[in-house]
Amino acid sequence: MRDLGDLGELHFNAWCSEVGLIANKSTKDKMGWDFIVEFPFSNEITGLQVHQSAPKCKVQVKATDGQERKLSISLSNLRKLAVDPLPCFYIFIEYDDANLPVRAFLRHVDPELIEKVLELVTTTDQKSYTVHYDESLLLAELTGESLSKKLKSYIGNLSDYLNCKRNCLESAGYDEEHLKIKFDLIGKENLEELIDVHLGLREKARISNLSAVEKRFGKLSERSDLSSDSAVLSLTRLEPTAKARMIFRKGSISNDYRFDVEVYFPQFLEDFNHPLFKSRYKASFFNITLKHDSKNISFKFDFGLKPFKLRDLRENLKFISDVSSGDTYKILLKGDGGQEVLGSINFDGKSVDYSSEVETLNTLMRITQLFDVGEEVFVSYKEMEYLKSSASDMLDFYQGNAVRFRITFNIVDGKIDSNDEIVLLGAIAYRIGDIVLYVLYSAEGTIVTSKDSARDYVVCEPNITILDKIVSNMSSPILVEELYEELSTLEKNYGDRSVIILRD
Repeated sequence: MRDLGDLGELHFNAWCSEVGLIANKSTKDKMGWDFIVEFPFSNEITGLQVHQSAPKCKVQVKATDGQERKLSISLSNLRKLAVDPLPCFYIFIEYDDANLPVRAFLRHVDPELIEKVLELVTTTDQKSYTVHYDESLLLAELTGESLSKKLKSYIGNLSDYLNCKRNCLESAGYDEEHLKIKFDLIGKENLEELIDVHLGLREKARISNLSAVEKRFGKLSERSDLSSDSAVLSLTRLEPTAKARMIFRKGSISNDYRFDVEVYFPQFLEDFNHPLFKSRYKASFFNITLKHDSKNISFKFDFGLKPFKLRDLRENLKFISDVSSGDTYKILLKGDGGQEVLGSINFDGKSVDYSSEVETLNTLMRITQLFDVGEEVFVSYKEMEYLKSSASDMLDFYQGNAVRFRITFNIVDGKIDSNDEIVLLGAIAYRIGDIVLYVLYSAEGTIVTSKDSARDYVVCEPNITILDKIVSNMSSPILVEELYEELSTLEKNYGDRSVIILRD
């Protein structure tokens, strides 16, 4: 009488031998597998592959005469393959009452099967589980080449596979609420600390009597490693509770200032009327903290190094100037639930006057309009302060008004006759945020010798003609050599007149 199990192992071993797969037989079938199958090393060796192991896996052979396409397997056997770090497979070989196989199906012990097996082992007293297989798992041919190709399609890079399986095993059975932590807050001060942590106003809070319960596959287990009489709690990633629009209103709607804000609530404290309940509203440049019991509002602003659109920075500065003037502003919050009045604000600090900064931003906006900049220009408050001293003069220059300019240059050979009609050609680069504005210009005027050197010359209040305007980005600036090459080309436009190309 034939032994179907031995017959299945015999044919599987033969397929492996056909393509050089080494099938190491288990001497005792107690660990859930019949063969450890090792692939040969690739003949292609590169620096990226030289350290990598050849693929290997574990295979359990199941031979059958039936075509039910399912088989009951003990959970102990399934668990051994599920938790094994190597790729594991069942191969179901169908004989149909013959001595030669007619079909074979390769069933990968994949994440779905792994999670099901671990769940059954954890939550039930079930002894076996029925594994199904269908035509999608059928080997195209009963050959070693077909088997090898199918195994490789599941395994891929062995190192990556091992990492994925380890992650699968470690995360199986957990949901978003897999860990519940309980603790006590002793005293009003510690509760205030915890509220501030949830608002992002403080890094940590003191807690007592910490305990934790872990839930996996719905079953609860105490975590003794997470219990303590006292501890410090902090939040590694603080997410806003909601997003809303904050409105500051002095009088009519036309005087509104509107800002998008992130809203933070201490969500563990569900009672809005609790005497310690606070909320926080964070915009791009200000923070508002509201104590709900007293309607006391704390307002802080800081522009820092954050880049803003020119227009937005101008409006933000105007807002601070207006709010700090002493007028009362009503604060409204508009979110998904409608609109509510938070309270009113009176700036109790020193009045802030940003009128000169606002004018600088107006000037920078006019400059970008002159250059027809097609994208939004971003600057930080600090960058704007740096440009404050030059913006107005540069705008005048771009408009051909150079009464406040003087051009100083020198020549290496010869001298200049003040009666000569000389044209100066030059280039200026001006940076606003990440945008660089280039102008090619000509300058004409009375040339006089400098008091400092006979080879140095000065043109005061030159007549400026803008020849070309170019916009570029800091990521792809125009080379100096390219600018001078263009100026050399423009030199031909002046016929017999003497032309001097200015170089920095």
